[in-house]
Amino acid sequence: MKYIIIGLGNFGSSLGAILTDMGHEVIGVDSDFRKVDIHKDFITSTVCIDCTDEHAIDTLPLNSADMVAVCIGEDFGASVMITALLKTRKIKRLISRAFSPLHESVFVALGVDEILHPERDAAETLVKRITAPNIIDSWQIGQEHSIVEVLAPDRYHGNTVVELDLKRRFNIQLVSIIKKRTTQQRQGTPYNPGHASDFVYPGTKIENGDVFVIFGHRANIKKFMVL
Repeated sequence: MKYIIIGLGNFGSSLGAILTDMGHEVIGVDSDFRKVDIHKDFITSTVCIDCTDEHAIDTLPLNSADMVAVCIGEDFGASVMITALLKTRKIKRLISRAFSPLHESVFVALGVDEILHPERDAAETLVKRITAPNIIDSWQIGQEHSIVEVLAPDRYHGNTVVELDLKRRFNIQLVSIIKKRTTQQRQGTPYNPGHASDFVYPGTKIENGDVFVIFGHRANIKKFMVL
């Protein structure tokens, strides 16, 4: 897929580099030539143009891009101007980064498809890690339920899935078990996404380092984590 990232600060450049590593075609754009030059070896291609200029922005392949992300940091005026210009063009998917409630309200008025809050999202992730260190990630499903990735508690090591009996004991569903996964929380260990099971077999034995993917009511998941 083809992505255009406008704004090569810390967030935009990281986003562009990750998408490039995943094999996507990424065009990184910034008005600062220094940033363009720094990131040229990590992003598919980088371009130095001022996207607040409507003639300059039209030199980008906007029509063929699967997504355009405006990742400008503190320059409120430039961020809004560029987003407004992009809304008048034919773009499949437009995402813009907001750094204040006012910024977000302007994007809502402009009809932006998606609004990014990287600082807030990072803070929420950190809170999860601080308050529940065994939880790797979680996704809210509806108002009361979640899907959670959690390190298998030590007390379950050596047991089989059928012996856990999570459905009866906690009314939660074990969706998958990820084997041989390492997380970025472990210092000095390269990240490895591991191998997730398509089905959870009753006889599968729980080992040290296994990651459970569980679904259920948040109160029941919390009970599982405590007991």
